[in-house]
Amino acid sequence: MKVICPTDIRVATLHGAVKLFQANVETEVSEDIGYAALQMGAKLVDDATSLIEDIVVKEVGVEEVVEDKLDQLIAQDKHERLVAVMREIYLDGNPGDFKLSDNTPKAAVITRRFGETVPVDEREKAWAEVTRS
Repeated sequence: MKVICPTDIRVATLHGAVKLFQANVETEVSEDIGYAALQMGAKLVDDATSLIEDIVVKEVGVEEVVEDKLDQLIAQDKHERLVAVMREIYLDGNPGDFKLSDNTPKAAVITRRFGETVPVDEREKAWAEVTRS
């Protein structure tokens, strides 16, 4: 788990481990220490955030390119999560999760498992990927 802290903090666990976090430094730690750091104000760093932070903005106008790249990474991550949810639904094979007309997952099932409403075209694209593989 990767975390980043806005200020210097010290995390101590009940089993004796102590970790010092420097402000604004991305740090890879175990889940136990990571969750303790999150409770003390640290932020979880995902791969998309890491990639964007690695891009150095040197000129005026480059911010727009960075924002576009961030939007692309977020959309790609959302699609990958949707495909994973669809694959779970497919592998579970619960007959109540599928429409009788075309054997595709019901929108309500996808929304419940994915955590947000997904447009029809995105659902169809993800379902095509799952059934193709």
